[in-house]
Amino acid sequence: MHAFLPLFAVFAAALFSTGAAMGQGTERYTKVANQLVELLNAGDYAGIQTSFNQQMNAALPLDKSSAFFNGLTRQMGKIQKLGEPRSVGGMMVFPATFEKGTLDMHVVLDSRGLIAGLLFKPRVAAKAEPERRQTQLSLTARYAKVASRLVELLNAGDYAGIQTNFNQEMDAALPLDKSSAFFNGLTQQMGKIQKLGEPRPVGEAMVYPATFEKGTLDMQLALDSRGLIAGLTFTPHVAAKAEPEKRQAQLSLPFKGRWPVFWDGDTRELNPHHDVNECATGGSPPGALADSPVAPITLPPFAPPLLLSKNRVDKISLGGNNFAFRCD
Repeated sequence: MHAFLPLFAVFAAALFSTGAAMGQGTERYTKVANQLVELLNAGDYAGIQTSFNQQMNAALPLDKSSAFFNGLTRQMGKIQKLGEPRSVGGMMVFPATFEKGTLDMHVVLDSRGLIAGLLFKPRVAAKAEPERRQTQLSLTARYAKVASRLVELLNAGDYAGIQTNFNQEMDAALPLDKSSAFFNGLTQQMGKIQKLGEPRPVGEAMVYPATFEKGTLDMQLALDSRGLIAGLTFTPHVAAKAEPEKRQAQLSLPFKGRWPVFWDGDTRELNPHHDVNECATGGSPPGALADSPVAPITLPPFAPPLLLSKNRVDKISLGGNNFAFRCD
């Protein structure tokens, strides 16, 4: 795609309530996404506006959203279908097939099911592994520089400085008065950013875990071909699940001492007791089975005499434990 016209995001309730978009099912997001597509294709931008929550509506009023959606439709055509969604952080991503191409539509909902964040960005097919690795190295360095500068300006309260890093479409979608109100509110609630964690690529964007004074959010940053900010979102950070702790438990038999072991089998080769009609073991004092392949086999002094009949299972109970023996 030549331009990043549809690449922008507005960060609303999900940023002011860090758990808002977490734990919501795919079905709920799919319903809102399908309604959004229906209204967008019908040109009912006022209808879309009613799906925004209060912060989203303030960040992107009707005149701005209408201009954006109208430009999006002119450039990409109508949406023909939505693909299978996938969860990315606190948002849901739908591959949206337009008449003239495909974009990834990112949707964030607040706790009431209203749209708290919306992002359209180019969808790029997977590249060959060597090329992707080489590209990733250059992208990481490029994004790290912009992300560090963004944190520096945000912590200094230089919102006009941040605005100069927006590309034309981002600046039109989020003018200085709106972006200043947002960044100021973000700082009031979360404090300053103390550090950025290791980034991970998500499509054409890079996601940084941003540790604020009062919590952590995922900062998703998208740059255009000139290195200007074409998309920016803050969503609730979802920590990676820790692997289950490996435990080592010592196992033992439910009794101590030496116990009789009978070699069981259906043939004379496998079982030396095969031709014996009655097998007896002595009780106390301890004794051993003379014809057992395991010798010596000692019974504990307290064990009663055992009479084992051929082809019959005899059960005894010792110390609360039940045992079965068979003499073949």
